[in-house]
Formats: sequence, C-alpha cells, structure tokens
Amino acid sequence: MADPLASLRASLAERDRFFELSSDLLCEASTDDGRFLRLNRAWVETLGYPLEDLLGHPFMDFVHPEDRDETARAASALAEGKTIFSFVNRYRHRDGSYRLLSWSSSVDPEILKIYAIARDITAIRQTELRLHHANRMESIGQLAAGVAHEINTPIQFIGDNLRFLEDAFTDLGRALLAYQRLDARAREHAGADAALLAEVTAAVHAADLPFLSAEIPRALAQSRQGVEHITGIVGAMKDFSHPDNDEKKSGDLNLALKMTLTVAHNEYKYVADVVTDFADDLPMIDCHLGELKQVFLNLLVNAAHSIGDVVAGTARRGTITVSTKREPDAVEIRIGDTGTGIPDGVLEHIFEPFFTTKEVGKGTGQGLYLSHAIVTKRHGGQFSVDTKVGSGTTMIIRLPLGNIGA
Repeated sequence: MADPLASLRASLAERDRFFELSSDLLCEASTDDGRFLRLNRAWVETLGYPLEDLLGHPFMDFVHPEDRDETARAASALAEGKTIFSFVNRYRHRDGSYRLLSWSSSVDPEILKIYAIARDITAIRQTELRLHHANRMESIGQLAAGVAHEINTPIQFIGDNLRFLEDAFTDLGRALLAYQRLDARAREHAGADAALLAEVTAAVHAADLPFLSAEIPRALAQSRQGVEHITGIVGAMKDFSHPDNDEKKSGDLNLALKMTLTVAHNEYKYVADVVTDFADDLPMIDCHLGELKQVFLNLLVNAAHSIGDVVAGTARRGTITVSTKREPDAVEIRIGDTGTGIPDGVLEHIFEPFFTTKEVGKGTGQGLYLSHAIVTKRHGGQFSVDTKVGSGTTMIIRLPLGNIGA
C-alpha cells in the first residue's frame, strides 16, 4: 500500500521542480503588505537581484514610480477577489533600468496570499516599437510623392501669380510715371500739351487698369491661400512624423483625424469624397496620439486603395466616411469605405503579422497587425470590422474612457 505522506512529498517535490525551472517569474506575496514570500530563480535572471534582496520586501518597492497608482488599483481588485490577467507594469532591475512585466494574479483569501506569474515582455515591446517605427517610415515614404504633388500644385499657381504681378506692376509703373510727368508739366505750365496727354492715355490703355484692379487682388488672395495650404500640409506632416514618448498624454482625436485626412489627401482625392461627422462632445483622452494617427492613416490608405479597385477605369467616385462618437464608457471612431469589402477567408487573417493581399511592393502586411496592437494592447481598446463583399468596409475602434485628459 502506497504511503500517503510519501506521495504528498513526491507531489510537492515535483511542484517545486516546476516552480524553479519555469522561465516565467513565479511568486507568492502577502495580501497584507505585499511582501514577497516565495520567488523562483527567474527573478534573479530577469531583475538581477539575489533572492535575499527580494524576499521579505514589498513588491511595490520595485515598481516604477509612475506605475504605482495603477498597480495599487490592481492589488485592490485582487483583494476584492478578482483575478487579474495581462496587467503590465515596470519593475526596477538591479542596474537601475526597468523591465516591462505582464502579470496574471489571483488571491487565496483563506491564507491571505497572492499567487502571481509574470513574463518579461521588454524585448517583445521593443520589437513592436521597432515594427511600428518601420511601419511609420513606410507610410511616410508612401505619402512623400503625394505630399510633393500636393505642395507642387499651389506652388505652381503662386509662381504664376507672382510672375503676373511682376509684369502688372511693370505696366503700372509706366502708367504712373506718365501721370507723374503730366502732373509736373501741369504744375509748371498750368496745363498739359496734347503729346503728353496722348502718352498718358496710351500708358493707361497698355496697363489695362480696370483689368489689373480686378486681377491683382485675386492673384494676391490665391497666393495667400496657396501659402496657407502649403503651411497646412507641412504642419500636418510635421505633426504626423513627430515621435511619441512612451507615456500617454492628453490628445484630441477629432483634430488628429483632421490632420491625418490632410496628410492622406493625395491617396484618396482622385477616387473618393470624404464625409466627416465629428462629435462636438468628444473628450480629450490620455493616449499615444502619434500611434493612433498611424492607425488612422493605415485605415484611410486601405480605404482609398479598396475604393480605387472598385472605380478603376470609370468616372465614378467612392465615399470614405470618418466619424467619432462619445459613448458612456468609450470613444468610438469609425472609418468606412464603399470599396470591395473583405471576403470571409481573408477577414480572419487581416490582423496577423505580414498578411497582405496587396501585390508585391504595395504592402508589407504590418499595417493592420500593428494598428490592432496599438488599439488593443497599447490602449486597452477594441478593434472590430463590419464588412460586406461588394459594398464596403467599416473599421470600428473603441477606446476606453478610463483616463479622460484635461
């Protein structure tokens, strides 16, 4: 007959072997003060401290100061009996740097212990950021030719207007010079001879003063508008290409969408009209605004390409709709198109890395994958798709209102 105590000891020994062999960070901590009660060797490998420098210390001592409030809220949720999944915060390494850890935790209320498992996702996040940067550079490169065209058009009519003004003022100068001579002669002789009057008449006729009076203000107005248009394009590109910090900041989503529409204008202007419906009551929210603008750009470019496939070779134009809405617990952004729609066999793969249906050289398959990660992982939001083959697609983003910006 098997010895129950021996079986129990064998089970505990087997559990301990798994505990020590795990490459994930395993821990037991007190619910009273958060002191580490038991840790595996992965903590030494990940944070660089010997176990004796960790055991007996509150876990909050090692949490990044900026993450402590959120960590305290997660600990309070645990104390209420909730289980925490995929909670992310930063822990201090022995060398003073920080490691990004993703946690899953639960509490045993009878023995007042927290059981937690964490995984170091620092390298994964760095890879995601590099992919995001590469995707942003790809998008900027893709837009460069379009932006150059957008700027070239107003530059061309500004140049034409300036040449016109140069010639016009030359003619005006001749007319004014003739008037000055007439005025001088009149002052000298209290009259003017017929030859001088004829010269003045000819100069005025050559200058076509009524025409210049009408066209010079119009040329100046067009030039001013052209400069303003260029300023807007350059400002939007500068704003778009400005890198984000890793910290969230208060952002205006309506303004971000308007700026992105400006940057993407050359992508859709030949194939689609844009209809916008921005909610007036949309709050500022804490977010990585630069990353969200990258998401918006990816979706607008995809919408333009999809519509382009439908209207190619025809005089028809499609429609891109962009809207925002405030909900009780979230902000909703919709970007829709009247393009081809997404077949079921493709829809299930669109958020996978490097998946693309575009021809070689037109897409890397990172756009929607990174967009989905930015919305869901970086912002805790939701990303859904409403599509019908032959009718079009609407991309729906919901961002939580947990942190409303000032």
